[in-house]
Amino acid sequence: MSNLPHELSFEDISLDIELPHNHLSEEMQDNKHWAMIGQDRAIRALKMGISIRAKGYNIYVAGEPGTGKHTAIMDILSHNRTKNGTLRDIAYVQNFQDPDKPLTLIFSEGRARLFKEELRLLLDRLTDRIVHDLDAESYKSKRDSLIAEIENRETRILSDFENQLERGGFKTIQTNDATEGRAADIAPLIDGNVVLFEDLQDWVASGKIPESMWRDTRERYFTYLDAMKRTYRSIRIARENLDEALISLKEETIRPGINEECSAISENWKDENIKTYLKNLECDIIENNDWFSRDSEDDDVIDLNIRYGINIVIDRFGVNKLPVIRETNPTKTNLFGAIEAKYDVSNELKTNFMMIKSGALLEADGGFLILQAEDIFLKEGLWTDFKRALQTGLVAPEIQSTPLGSLPILMDPEPVMFDTTIILMGPARIYESLCSQDDDFSKLFKVTAEFSSTMPRETKTENEYAVFARGLLKKENLLPISSDGIVGLISYGVFLAEKRDRLSTRFSLIADLIREAHYGALVKGKTKIDIGVVKAAIAMREYMGNLPEEILLDQIRDGSLLIDVNDSKIGVVNGLAVLERGFYSFGAPLRITVAVGPGKEGVINIEREAGLSGELHDKGVFLLEGYLRYRYARRRQLSMTASIAVEQSFSEIDGDSASVSELAALLSAIADIPVRQDVAITGAINQQGVVQPVGGVHEKVRGFFQACAARGLTGYQGVIIPAKNSQAVILSERVMKAVKESRFHVWTANNIDEVMALLTGKNVGRDKRNGRFESGSFNEAVRKGLVELAKLSQ
Repeated sequence: MSNLPHELSFEDISLDIELPHNHLSEEMQDNKHWAMIGQDRAIRALKMGISIRAKGYNIYVAGEPGTGKHTAIMDILSHNRTKNGTLRDIAYVQNFQDPDKPLTLIFSEGRARLFKEELRLLLDRLTDRIVHDLDAESYKSKRDSLIAEIENRETRILSDFENQLERGGFKTIQTNDATEGRAADIAPLIDGNVVLFEDLQDWVASGKIPESMWRDTRERYFTYLDAMKRTYRSIRIARENLDEALISLKEETIRPGINEECSAISENWKDENIKTYLKNLECDIIENNDWFSRDSEDDDVIDLNIRYGINIVIDRFGVNKLPVIRETNPTKTNLFGAIEAKYDVSNELKTNFMMIKSGALLEADGGFLILQAEDIFLKEGLWTDFKRALQTGLVAPEIQSTPLGSLPILMDPEPVMFDTTIILMGPARIYESLCSQDDDFSKLFKVTAEFSSTMPRETKTENEYAVFARGLLKKENLLPISSDGIVGLISYGVFLAEKRDRLSTRFSLIADLIREAHYGALVKGKTKIDIGVVKAAIAMREYMGNLPEEILLDQIRDGSLLIDVNDSKIGVVNGLAVLERGFYSFGAPLRITVAVGPGKEGVINIEREAGLSGELHDKGVFLLEGYLRYRYARRRQLSMTASIAVEQSFSEIDGDSASVSELAALLSAIADIPVRQDVAITGAINQQGVVQPVGGVHEKVRGFFQACAARGLTGYQGVIIPAKNSQAVILSERVMKAVKESRFHVWTANNIDEVMALLTGKNVGRDKRNGRFESGSFNEAVRKGLVELAKLSQ
């Protein structure tokens, strides 16, 4: 019969793994790190990105978990961390003009400590110097002279005023009338005695003195009162002038010493920002010298070590390599730094520039910061702020947050320019999404290092598996491994790669298998890890995760899951799916049924109508109608209603790997011709009927084999896979034995005709003119079925 699919023989699917003996010796050594095996493209990209120190040369490292991304990064960085003279110390200092906006000072590596010590010694010297200068006799003499001059002048003024009052019949008195804001008043003298105005009013009322005398006395009182106010104002102004003169004298006295001490430090530093800070510090100390001379009457105690201190947030003293920081919790404060605050004894929230903490971007300044892409994008708004920092090159600390929000503090430190290479690790899908949705991303991450999950299977890479195994055994002090044990590891690597000509680069999984095999060997009392131990470890790994698979097989055995593995049925085909549970995945047969009848609705996807169909599965079903038009309805209208369902499916179905089996069931229903139930199908179809490759082939073949074995193998059962997937047929020993003994079969198909030829046992029929096919063929039956449905649909 023509158009039958090709059956794969035992030889076609056997793995031929032979390692030369000289590559398996115990003394075998290799300087190449395991994480770099098979990753030449990614390694070259990493080396370039790490070496170029320019804006935008950050690195996105893409790849599946377990491919050694982080290990490779750390290994390459370990050889590229030599200091290049660009490391810096970064510190915050007081902004004397605007204390809420602390300033930053930048030092060459390790020099900030020296500056801090110089400031500490400066404060000690200034305290002694200021006290000494103010204790000098020259200063005291000038101070006392100024004070005495003012006091003598006050005495003369007050004496003259008292005499003037006495001549006019008045005298000054002390009062307690605080409401008028004065502590002195004047009162008339009558017969040499002071008489208060209240008493004087009583005297007028009693006729003791005439009212004219009262009015005259009252008028003179106000005249003298104005004169007293002018006198006291002139005294107050003189006192204020004295205070200013004393301050000026004090500053003039201490200024030379303060200037001398500060200039001595300034000469040690070339940076203009440091010199400017020292000049401002000098002015502030002169202005606030009372804090040093202990003459301050402020209630608040000023901590000079804070006001004139330095907060070194990045200290490179003693650092001999470029920094490499891995931030596993990239919050805003962890990345950009934090402004902390605390409550004092009066329960008032306090902060200062000494409570600023650096974040990872500054901690990695001059070096490398490693982040997980998922961590950045899972936190709302973090990518926007992070991207802004990369664009500007500036970072400023964030106000510390609490569960109730940010702390109510107003400090706004000066942003710092950072020079950090970002290494962002994540899946390829995130990289693709960012490139398509964010125009700035490719400008900020100009280097992409993509780690492949597979590499070519050849003698070199097989030997590298052996090198990796030997190295891990030695490093972790595990049992030695035999040559056939290495073969077992390589076979597992092929299984993970899902192609016989490829090997997996997910060495973390290979390492786990080696550790589990070591455990299994110890349990069995063996002194080496041989292929039997490796296979037992693989079986144990499957056993730990295959409970759902066992439950499914039990349902097939007792008939609660309606899967037929014998006979033939119309419109019923066994499809195949891969189910995943954690690290373990397994194949499961799916019963696909189709019902057709007259109508104009076309192909109805019941899963979609029920909300259980993913986008790719929807696409696969839509392609079926396209194939019907392409093959059978080029010159006539296609009129029918067909419904497709995946029976006993209670979760979402996605992917297009069931589209070949769905088309087979649809064609069977239209032609009214039964198809074999002892054959399962996997593959994607296009509108021209070409069978396209899919994933999970070995799980699907094994899954249907186990279903057949549960019901009993007949020698006719098997699976049809896409011809392009022939290299992906990697089977367990049990399935391989059944194939070798012709008790189970694996066929490869290029198109739907080959599939239908095997399922129906009929000649599919070549195309003839006018859209017809060979008489008595399967395709002619399909055409006639569609014609009949179209007539009934009129």
